[in-house]
Amino acid sequence: MPTPSFTPSPPNMFYIAANIIFDLATGETKNVLMLVNRAEDATIFSAEDAQSYINFVKHRAKGIVWSPEQVSSATDLPPILGKALGRSEQPARFIIKGLQYV
Repeated sequence: MPTPSFTPSPPNMFYIAANIIFDLATGETKNVLMLVNRAEDATIFSAEDAQSYINFVKHRAKGIVWSPEQVSSATDLPPILGKALGRSEQPARFIIKGLQYV
């Protein structure tokens, strides 16, 4: 009789998107963080903001391992070309990924 093998399921992967919600009746706004499933939908943060949001969510969304991931933009100029045009280098930018192992 063959022995069944156990294959762990892949983790659930989330990204953080910061959004603003408008109340249609009053016009009031609320800043909210949403979990999205695609990196393309995540909000891009500075290194400091990314770490602040990670510290915020790790105490509220237990069971999810949060980490920053550095991103680059296809529109960024190569450093040599940017310097030749007198543009300074862009600061590092990050999205926040969460993994939930179930």
